[in-house]
Amino acid sequence: MSTSTGEILLSSRARDFDEVSLCETEEFEVAVVSVRSPRKETSEDGVLVVELAAGGIVVCAVDGMGGMRNGREAANVALDTFTERLCAIEEGAAPRAAIVDAFEMAHDRIRSRCPGGGATAACAIVTTDWIQALHAGDAEALLVGAEGQVKFRTVAHSPVGYAQHVGLLEEEEALIHAERHLVSNGLGVEGMAIHIGPRIAFEHDDTLVVVSDGVTDNARESEIVESLRRGTLMRGTEELLGLCRDRMLRSLADESGERTVGKPDDLTLVTVRRKRG
Repeated sequence: MSTSTGEILLSSRARDFDEVSLCETEEFEVAVVSVRSPRKETSEDGVLVVELAAGGIVVCAVDGMGGMRNGREAANVALDTFTERLCAIEEGAAPRAAIVDAFEMAHDRIRSRCPGGGATAACAIVTTDWIQALHAGDAEALLVGAEGQVKFRTVAHSPVGYAQHVGLLEEEEALIHAERHLVSNGLGVEGMAIHIGPRIAFEHDDTLVVVSDGVTDNARESEIVESLRRGTLMRGTEELLGLCRDRMLRSLADESGERTVGKPDDLTLVTVRRKRG
């Protein structure tokens, strides 16, 4: 008889995360915040953290695509599907296969239940030895080392993201580009593709960051690193949230017409560290 091994630690379907919340397991510290854009009444983002009985956790950030119809509904369908599939992982089964299944199931359900809707998603499998990210769209995952190095970063599935990745755009240009809101992949989008990253060693004092584009459109990579590479996880996560919120509010107040770093958007930010014994 098979045994399900997933247990929900945190879910935005069960509660709001308007402020940074800290959750601990035997092996990990997890900080979570998911807030609406200052331009909106409700958020189309969502977050899920599931603990696996066999060891490790799975972290997911979901962002309803605001330029499409039913963005909020699409994000909720994705979160419900990830929850359903991850909490039903059979004992001994690989979580990566379950996450791939969840992406494909969520894609099909969004297309049937939320016509014209779409959502981006980034998930990470986290163990005491390694992390592995899977994503579709411009939700991203980064692994930051204590010495300030970015050990891994996903590539945003967007025209601007690809241009930056191959060196056609510098980061400063990408952050103020007029088309940075365009996304070329996602759940519910025709031709949806899942990018599966490599396993990357997860060392003590490394910080895993899983985010929606509300973070990456408002903070430079170097600013994400500086916020999180030292100090407590809670402090660093709050510092990065504050930076992004300030940029959003400043962009709303700026009437100069000049393009500056900052774009009001829903924001989801999850950070993870290994605990020391």
